[in-house]
Amino acid sequence: MNKEEEREPGASGQSPEDTPEDTPGETGDEVPEETGTVDGDEIAPDSELAEALREKDQFRVLAQRTQADFVNFRSRIEAENAEIRRRSVRSVLIQILEVADSIDAALESEVITGVDQKFVDGVEAIGRSFESFLSGESVEKFDSVGEKFDPRLHEALMRTETDDHPSDTVIRVMRAGYKMGDDVLRAALVEVAAPPASPAPEDGDVADAEQERS
Repeated sequence: MNKEEEREPGASGQSPEDTPEDTPGETGDEVPEETGTVDGDEIAPDSELAEALREKDQFRVLAQRTQADFVNFRSRIEAENAEIRRRSVRSVLIQILEVADSIDAALESEVITGVDQKFVDGVEAIGRSFESFLSGESVEKFDSVGEKFDPRLHEALMRTETDDHPSDTVIRVMRAGYKMGDDVLRAALVEVAAPPASPAPEDGDVADAEQERS
């Protein structure tokens, strides 16, 4: 019997021990690492699609942050513009109040004595027009005579000693005060009552007081 005939036949002429087994990674394609899926397809972490998805998320966050910053910026600008308008209106109204002061001064009783009544009527009509304009801007004159002195509403130009009025009471207004809504547009210039000073003791009274203490 020949040596070739003694060998057991195999699939490729090799013994079973010599036949290699197939293992993943040694034959066929490599299994990609999973990072996510798109429509059921797996995405490799180093693929262009994965990089594009990461950039998309970054741009979305950036867009959201930019939108929030823009909303805050617009709100701040609107608030600043409203404050500028408010200050401009106050400045113009305060200047107009000076004209109203002149009209009030022109209508004082000692000024209009002996003046033609038609002229007085004309000045009064102008004064009413100013009052109507100011009222339309929510500007109103406030009363001060007889009121307790309030540094938020009044500016004291004089303090007069008197027993006829309670202390710290406004007894005369030299320039009217105005409010715009709840805010003081212009303080009133006033004269305020003060308690009379105590009379200085005479020399005899001082001596008597010293004797009483001793």
